[in-house]
Amino acid sequence: PCLFSEAATRDWRARQEWQKDGRPNIDYLASQFGDASVPVANCSKEHFNSHRKSEMRMADYLDYWRRHMAMGEAG
Repeated sequence: PCLFSEAATRDWRARQEWQKDGRPNIDYLASQFGDASVPVANCSKEHFNSHRKSEMRMADYLDYWRRHMAMGEAG
């Protein structure tokens, strides 16, 4: 993987609009990209040496992500 430091991405639009408090701005992503079809993989299930992917609406994935984050904060 290719990793970029915070200093290298400080001026990127994505850092200003897509994040708040260092976390992705889920509301912004849903409003801008909610109808997009995105590949999603269950990383705990391997298929040979990779992960099977399925297509999902970005809004549906972000709803899943919200629930997952809420459970982590409550636990």
